[in-house]
Amino acid sequence: MAGPPGRESREGPAALALAQARFATGDFAEAQALYSAFIGQCASRGSKCSPEDLATAYNNRGQTKYFSVDFYEAMDDYTSAIEILPNFEVPYYNRGLIRYRLGIKFDNQVKFRLKRHFLGIIDHSGALF
Repeated sequence: MAGPPGRESREGPAALALAQARFATGDFAEAQALYSAFIGQCASRGSKCSPEDLATAYNNRGQTKYFSVDFYEAMDDYTSAIEILPNFEVPYYNRGLIRYRLGIKFDNQVKFRLKRHFLGIIDHSGALF
């Protein structure tokens, strides 16, 4: 649905593109508002948002919160992105970076799962490239 002439569309994929454009120019407050609007639209009934777009919106909104030093809220957004699209690597890195900066250590359960995962990999050289 197009907006009035001279106004940028704030619905659907156009809202996501506009949010990304604002993010790229460093207008993080406006980008965060646009990402939030897009996420809200995706939550509405009958939404046709792709999981990729929704996960990207959560990840990028998390970045705006990170730049505003709202670390815990940023981690919540990164976690939402991961829950929507588990194979999306970027929010894992972003969340881990915050955990590192805050000095949050892995709990023993996470260490065990990681160790078990890596023990099951026979050839680690594929992970290097």
